Amino acid sequence: MPNGEHPNRPTTPNKHNPQRRAGSRRKNGKPKRGFWHTFGLAATILILVIAAVTLAYTAVVLKDLPDWDSTHMLSAETSFLYDTNGELFMELHAKENRTNVSLDEMPDYLLDCFITSEDTRFYNHFGIDIKRIFGSFVADVKAGSFAQGASTITMQLARNAILENQDKKLARKIKEAALALQIENRYSKDEILTMYLNEIYFGHGAYGVQAASQRYFAKDVSELTLSECAILTGVIKNPKYYSPILNIENCYKKRDVVLNNLANLKPEYKTQVAEAKTEEITLKEGVEESSYKYPWFTDYVIDEAEDIFTDLGIDNINIYTGGFRIYTTLDPTVQGLMEEAYANNNNFPSSNTDNPVQSSMAVMDVNNGNVLGLIGGREHTTMRGLNRAADITRQPGSAFKPIGVFSAAIEKGYSPATVANDVPTTFGSNYSPDNYDGRYRGVISMRAAAKDSVNIPAVKFLQMIGPKAGISMSKKLGIKVDESSDNNLALALGGLTYGTCPLDMAAAYAAFANAGVYSPPKSILKIVDSGDNIVYEATPNQTIAMKDTTAYMVTSMLQTVTNEGTGRRARLSRPVASKTGTTQLPDKSIFKGIKGNKDAWFAAYTPEMVGVVWMGYDEDQSSNGTPQYLRQIYGGKYPAQIWKYVIGGATKNLPAKSFTKPSGIVSATIDTKSGLLVSKLTPNSYTKTEIFDKNNLPKEISSIWQVVKICPETGGKATEYCPNPVEKILFTAPKESNKITGRGADSSLQVPTKTCTVHTTPQANVDNNDNKGKGNGNNNDGSADTTMNTPTDFTVSLNGTTAFLEWTDNISGPSVMYEIERWEETSNETKTITTYFNDVSDKNLSSGKTYYYRIRAVYEDKSQYSSWSSPVSVSVPAE
Repeated sequence: MPNGEHPNRPTTPNKHNPQRRAGSRRKNGKPKRGFWHTFGLAATILILVIAAVTLAYTAVVLKDLPDWDSTHMLSAETSFLYDTNGELFMELHAKENRTNVSLDEMPDYLLDCFITSEDTRFYNHFGIDIKRIFGSFVADVKAGSFAQGASTITMQLARNAILENQDKKLARKIKEAALALQIENRYSKDEILTMYLNEIYFGHGAYGVQAASQRYFAKDVSELTLSECAILTGVIKNPKYYSPILNIENCYKKRDVVLNNLANLKPEYKTQVAEAKTEEITLKEGVEESSYKYPWFTDYVIDEAEDIFTDLGIDNINIYTGGFRIYTTLDPTVQGLMEEAYANNNNFPSSNTDNPVQSSMAVMDVNNGNVLGLIGGREHTTMRGLNRAADITRQPGSAFKPIGVFSAAIEKGYSPATVANDVPTTFGSNYSPDNYDGRYRGVISMRAAAKDSVNIPAVKFLQMIGPKAGISMSKKLGIKVDESSDNNLALALGGLTYGTCPLDMAAAYAAFANAGVYSPPKSILKIVDSGDNIVYEATPNQTIAMKDTTAYMVTSMLQTVTNEGTGRRARLSRPVASKTGTTQLPDKSIFKGIKGNKDAWFAAYTPEMVGVVWMGYDEDQSSNGTPQYLRQIYGGKYPAQIWKYVIGGATKNLPAKSFTKPSGIVSATIDTKSGLLVSKLTPNSYTKTEIFDKNNLPKEISSIWQVVKICPETGGKATEYCPNPVEKILFTAPKESNKITGRGADSSLQVPTKTCTVHTTPQANVDNNDNKGKGNGNNNDGSADTTMNTPTDFTVSLNGTTAFLEWTDNISGPSVMYEIERWEETSNETKTITTYFNDVSDKNLSSGKTYYYRIRAVYEDKSQYSSWSSPVSVSVPAE
């Protein structure tokens, strides 16, 4: 053995003899195991371990599994609702609305709709569909969750016997499968299908197909059409989302899915399916007696509970049969006052049709989003029907301004002192909104625009910041907006694509009272199962929508609305911030030539609670085609009256407190025509103390006022030839890019845009003031064209120190204006008042003095004048 080599160990590897490869034996001489042999052994062990764990887990899950029989179809356990004080106010049962029918009484296509949509291999499997489970498992692996359902009809029937926390989805599925095997062993397929169709929940309190048929279509199940059967099949997937009462569009879409499944799996139905898709269903009409206490609130709680149970993986039927205790946010005092208010017909206007003017109201705690009370209509005629407080979507009109305009603008650095010119205006090429009262106030502040609910300035404030800023704030405050179609100036006046409801408006307004913090509305605080396990508990869900200083400034403006403006009917002996809103009639032929409103809103809050009231009709016309609309009904009338009754009653025993003022709020005296600091020329009557965010306090001094010489005869800037020119302190209106199509009420305070065209040479300088107080003053002075008619019926009345002047307009043409001269009995000084209207007020007259007035008409371009009227005098009593 050379070199001491072992006689049995090869010296070189041999590819034809694996045992001769280097390292092919261990040091002890035993051959190594191959890779696949090792992998297979490990895999086998792993599978055995998984199988053992699975069997152990299954054994634990099934150890308390009850034997199943048909009594499990309807649990005897009642669920209970409690108010915010922990007092029971409602019991929920399922037995009241259920009628069992046999399979022979059901149309064949009803059975086929359910089988093709819910369990296509129902008659072939043994309670568990292995193929479906495998497909669901693959889908879940791809999705990374247990989102896919694989329940057969038998497993769905078994589900009601399992009432523990349904978050344990795997355990629940195992129990369902085991019980399904029991059911299949005891009952025939037809018996299982019969029990299933008499058991399942169809929404709106209906259990089983017979109750659902009566509830939705007012007919026996045997009389259902194929389209109606498809609707019932689809609605069980989500009774609220696919409800034909609440969401008819979603309902039709789901119906068509069911019909497509039927036609694909049973081609013999293709012709009937095509016809069924075109059928417009007729829903049940008439009144149902409600079995609920506080029915509108209870309906909403059930809706919210359904959403919660869906998230938890609990069947909605368990709301009625699971023995749950649901603790709600209901304030029985608030809800009671709301029901009293809505039972009083004096709180509503009369109707010109057989349909009443409808209304709804939502009240919330401003601090946490708790819904204290809900009213969804003047009568509760349908359990789980249309709840107008939460389900309607209407344009909110001017009630939207604090949400989409004022708060958004203040967040951008503007303030309640920011001004805009309230004059007839066209924005862009064709958007020309009007003010509700037809008046135009000239240059006014944001606070003044809010106070009187003036539209033109609101649109201009939104124009300053851009509609996207209004959209952003609206979304922060929980209002659904379309970032494309709502991206326009109509947003300022509540022109929302989707509209909104009183409950969402209440949540948005609550943020103003809560230092800018938004809380979505909620009606359920906690849900406890029959075993005293907490299955759900509401957690704080608040977001900062705006700065606390912004919220306070909006609140301050809305307090002015209540104290001095359109919300005066809602004044209480405590601070109230409010906003009114109305919407115009739609552009439909039935409303041509009619003046009125479609909707009226009132939104208001105290430091404790917020309430929003909507009023209007459900439809634009009655069944016989008569237009339905609000006639001279505004948010500040009946809606404010209802709000005051409810909120005033709910807070009367609470100590009055003020809205909390943030440390960042400061005040300054400003010029109300510029929004800037006052100048030496700013008249005292146009100064005001206003509040600001300390970081946006104005530093610039107003420069809009100037001393201007005015020709008293023409009202234009005086030339060097004008006799007796009058010096006046006038201001210049803000410049803007919009097309101005008229003037505001303060046009006489503004620097004229034109210069006198009468006194252009020394020869034209003729004094026409020497007849004041001496006759009718109608001498032709060379400038007047007596072919123009002099205004008639010129009268002057007195109220305190204010004179009210009125006359008859007997001159046609849009360019006609009126000049009024005023002088005192003992003075030759003349004051000229210019207006486009047929009345004017002259304020701050001096006590103990006599004043004379005369009027004439003039074209705007000063091309023609009428003669002066006879002077009219008025004497102000001495103090």
